[in-house]
Amino acid sequence: ARFLPPSLFHLIILRDVTHKEKEHLALKRREAILQAVSVAAERFLKSASWEQNIPEVLKNLGEAADVSRAYIFENRRGDRGELYTSQRYEWVAEGITPQINNPALQNLSFRSSGFARWEKVLGDGRAIYGPVSHFPLSEQGILRAQDILSLAVVPIFVQGVFWGFMGFDECRYEREWSEAEVSALRVAADILGAALTRSRIEKTMRYRQETLKRLNEIVGMALAASDLSLMARVLVENLGDLLDADVCFISLWDEERRRVVPLAASQPNHQAYLETIFLSDEKTLTASVLETGHPLAIQDVQQSPRISPRLARTFPGRAALAAPLLTRERKLGALIFGFQETRSFTAEEIAIAEVAARQISLAMAKTRLLDETQRRLQDVQALRDAAQAVATAVSESELIEQITRIIGRHLTPDRFGVWLLDEETRLLHPHPTYRGKFDAEEEVPLGEGVVGWVASTATPLRIESADRLQKHLRIGEGARSVLGVPIMVGEGVIGVVQVESAKENAFSADDERLLDALAGQLAVGIGRLRTIQEERIQAAQLARSSALLSALAEVVARITRQSDPEDVLQTLGDELGKLGLSILITRYLPGMNALRVLYTNIGERKIRVIERASGMKLEEMRFPLEHLPEEMNPTHDVRPRILDDPVQYLSMALQYPTPLVQRILRLLKVGPGVQVGHFPLIAEERPLGVLWVWGETLREDDLESMGIFASQVAIVLEKARLFADVQRLAAIDDLTGLYNRRRFFDLAYREFYRARRYGRPLSILMVDIDHFKLVNDRYGHSAGDRLLQNLAASMRRTLRNIDLIGRYGGEEFIVLLAETDVETARQIAERLRQQIAAMATFLEDGSEIRITVSIGVAGDDVEEMNLVEMVEYADRALYMAKHAGRNNVQTYQRGEKGEK
Repeated sequence: ARFLPPSLFHLIILRDVTHKEKEHLALKRREAILQAVSVAAERFLKSASWEQNIPEVLKNLGEAADVSRAYIFENRRGDRGELYTSQRYEWVAEGITPQINNPALQNLSFRSSGFARWEKVLGDGRAIYGPVSHFPLSEQGILRAQDILSLAVVPIFVQGVFWGFMGFDECRYEREWSEAEVSALRVAADILGAALTRSRIEKTMRYRQETLKRLNEIVGMALAASDLSLMARVLVENLGDLLDADVCFISLWDEERRRVVPLAASQPNHQAYLETIFLSDEKTLTASVLETGHPLAIQDVQQSPRISPRLARTFPGRAALAAPLLTRERKLGALIFGFQETRSFTAEEIAIAEVAARQISLAMAKTRLLDETQRRLQDVQALRDAAQAVATAVSESELIEQITRIIGRHLTPDRFGVWLLDEETRLLHPHPTYRGKFDAEEEVPLGEGVVGWVASTATPLRIESADRLQKHLRIGEGARSVLGVPIMVGEGVIGVVQVESAKENAFSADDERLLDALAGQLAVGIGRLRTIQEERIQAAQLARSSALLSALAEVVARITRQSDPEDVLQTLGDELGKLGLSILITRYLPGMNALRVLYTNIGERKIRVIERASGMKLEEMRFPLEHLPEEMNPTHDVRPRILDDPVQYLSMALQYPTPLVQRILRLLKVGPGVQVGHFPLIAEERPLGVLWVWGETLREDDLESMGIFASQVAIVLEKARLFADVQRLAAIDDLTGLYNRRRFFDLAYREFYRARRYGRPLSILMVDIDHFKLVNDRYGHSAGDRLLQNLAASMRRTLRNIDLIGRYGGEEFIVLLAETDVETARQIAERLRQQIAAMATFLEDGSEIRITVSIGVAGDDVEEMNLVEMVEYADRALYMAKHAGRNNVQTYQRGEKGEK
């Protein structure tokens, strides 16, 4: 009012219309945006492709919103789940710089670029709008670089997933955005999301139909293949087209070894893939995708933790899409697509890979089932053939030849066969039927090479690649894979079955099981044949031993009938000569501590030649024990043995030059193939001398029999030597003709100590006539004497010549059973009891007397008892027999009660 003349007064009303003008403008823009949205919706509904309408839609929206730019960004997920976004479409007003080719707006990580807030807010379905100056500093840099002063961004969701966003920039001034405008822009984003959803569904359906059709065609072709390997080759050569991949792989998974087995790759990568070495502890795409159980999209294998750096460097590409091959029962492997350049993968591409993997899994499972069925049938046939070979082969070589042919038919290796272990040298040698190039003299020590390792550990070994061999494991030249299994008979290894191939991964776990089964069949067959052979050898040896024992028993019987020592020696030499055996008997001279030649049956002519060569009479020859090795000294070692080097022993004994000794032995026909037996002659634990026996008919198996014979010879010689003394001592009981008590115990002690020395059994019988006093009282003492004589004769008839029978006193008799255990003694006693019970003694008046006896038995444990104790135990057993009612047999063993 002060600017107006004082005389004039006016009423002025001022009104601020800026806010209303802004609201009006915002509503106007909202209406324009909604109009543009309506047009966009119509276009999207009528058009088969939403993309061809995007430029016009963005132009309409940008002009309606009166902005500098309108654009669309599309999101994607990285390998590690990080969200990236890239600008796909753009409209700009006149005079505004386009940003569509700005590399900073491609593959932009929300989090790494400072836009983590955008990922959170937009992902929650909310809008971001306002002046850039109000935004966090981490976001302002990129925005101001695009000359943006103000913006509004609304999210686009496709099938419920944060697909991307639609943005509107104002580069001319700092614009304030109303809720109405933002709401309209959200509607535009929703319409675009709906169009994308519709388009994606339609495109997905069409693409899936076409893909499934093509996939079915590919799988159909693959199923026509004859085996799993060929089927995989068909698949990898055709599946790559589904995703425009540069290379395609199919791998198998060995769950037992936790290792990848390469199966097939599209050309030109197939051979290189088969030769790829996968380490058991190495990270692989196959293992990774099987662990997750769903497809893995890898934008750059060089940066992915899903594959080891070593394998990533050999991978023929940068990006990979892997899908697991699974069935309900097992992990089969993986289907892997490779791409030359780094790239991301759409959900549809991932879905296609997953569908293809399912189809391939079913096809592989079917083919593998057929393969496994066929393989099992072949394995069964192989085992049937092996069983037939085991049943019909008559020799080890024939059996090994047949098993080797079976292995060659069913495993088709390049080199294969059987190695046998030499038990003496502990070396393995290839059997002559081994298929492959081996030196005939080749031998492998235990623990060396694959064969030696398998034999020493008794464990199968399968090596898939020669590159994985440890240094101490070697295989044949040119071999790349090898499989070996032990041949076990009982708990011992007798050999190894080995197969080798020039190919890697040539032998599977199934091959190992089959070869192990064939080795088991071979072991059964070899065990059977060896048992048969051993039985034949044992039968032959038994027959020969029986014949020898029979002959030796006859010799013992003949020399036993001689009382003069010289007669005994002559008879011994004659009888052994009939068996083709030569002998030299020496006598031990304690005063000289030497052996003197006592007798030989080599003949007078040879004796004279030896005497002329040695310059000494044969009976004058001495063998000083101090010159003999310990094992030949009868005062130190009483064990019989075969002399492994007669020349050395005789040279030491006689102190003769070796040539002279060799000449003597040639004269005695001691050469290759002729065994010389050394048998100490021991009586009453005293060395009497040594018996040396040789001849072509002597075998090492005869050692035990000849040892027993030598002990019997020693006894006979000692008996003959003591004959004169025995006569003087009136050793025989006048009435019965049996040994008297003194003589019985003299002989019994000798036999007892012999049994103790050689660990042989021995038993004592105490025999007592039941109610003998009644016989004397009723019939008189002469009748009693006749009864005793008849009883003694019956005992001599019933018992053996080597058994000692003596009159213990009155009506009691004692018997020593040599080489007889207590159970056998009880049986002999029972037979004797029955024989006596059936015996009748006739008197002068024609009447007869029948008696019974009670018998006590003891024995066996000569190591723990002395002879006196054994007799005492037999006497206790006799008392038990009397107490049990007489006319029975009782045994007595320490700590036990007697039993009939």
